[in-house]
Amino acid sequence: MIKVTPKTIGFFICFAVFGCLKIGIFEKAIHLPVKRILIPLFTLLFLGCYEEIIYDENPFLIKKKELHFQSLATQNPVINMGTSAYIFATATGDSLTFSWSVSEGNLQTYDTLAKFSHQQEGFYTIECTIADAYGNSETRSVVIHVTEQLVFTGFVIQDTIVPVNYSIPVKAIASGEEIAFVWSADGGEVTGEGSEISFAAQAPGMYLLSCTVTDLAGEEQTLHVQIEVVDGFVFKSLVADPARLPAHDNAVITASALGENLSYRWTCDPPANLLGSGKQIIFNICHADIFTVFCEITDDKGNKQVKSVKITVTDL
Repeated sequence: MIKVTPKTIGFFICFAVFGCLKIGIFEKAIHLPVKRILIPLFTLLFLGCYEEIIYDENPFLIKKKELHFQSLATQNPVINMGTSAYIFATATGDSLTFSWSVSEGNLQTYDTLAKFSHQQEGFYTIECTIADAYGNSETRSVVIHVTEQLVFTGFVIQDTIVPVNYSIPVKAIASGEEIAFVWSADGGEVTGEGSEISFAAQAPGMYLLSCTVTDLAGEEQTLHVQIEVVDGFVFKSLVADPARLPAHDNAVITASALGENLSYRWTCDPPANLLGSGKQIIFNICHADIFTVFCEITDDKGNKQVKSVKITVTDL
């Protein structure tokens, strides 16, 4: 639907006059030199008015990315007084702005990241409102517990299934007064000290990694995490971004794997343009259909794994 504005009215007037000049309706009324001036003039006016109709008045020709507030999360839901909790906001959309708030305490914000601390015990709610360029907004919140007691929240570990001899970093999230960390495992090798260490094992199996945290008062807490070590490599995921797109647009497909000396083979059914090589490629096609992209990963020992991802392509 075209919105009626002065420019749209001007567009149709210019279109009519321009057409009449071209086909000679005003041939007798307008001399040739004047006609040579009027045709370029009305051409420029025509294009200027047409530009507004195409870009300002036709929403079907403007690509908008919908606002999607994916998550509001923290690794530190419980903190000790004097320590900080970091809150992460994840979202997609156009020209996003982030507004943070809390009833009391110290809150420092950096767009998608907020840092909170408080000197009094209690439960505190941090809110984040995300707005896009079109006036849409979403709000989420997270509760942080501040306490005087020793707090051992858990571990930060990216992968709990890893290949043989693969070194995986592990971080213990704890807070308290002058806390100390003691790590142990029922196999494999632990390297490092303090809150962050690395673990690796030379043989397949299930391993239990433990950490004991002790504060100045002698209070201690112990937590465990189980790590599976496997032969070969680990094909973690195959992701298309976006998984639904119009014809002629690009999708980035990423294969995530743990291991060494890996090679990647990409195919598509039905056939499409797969540009690039290695763990990340670009998908493109000029017509609508549902496509399945396959990625086969092989290591230097001949181990193979295959994953697939579907991509839906729509007409423009």
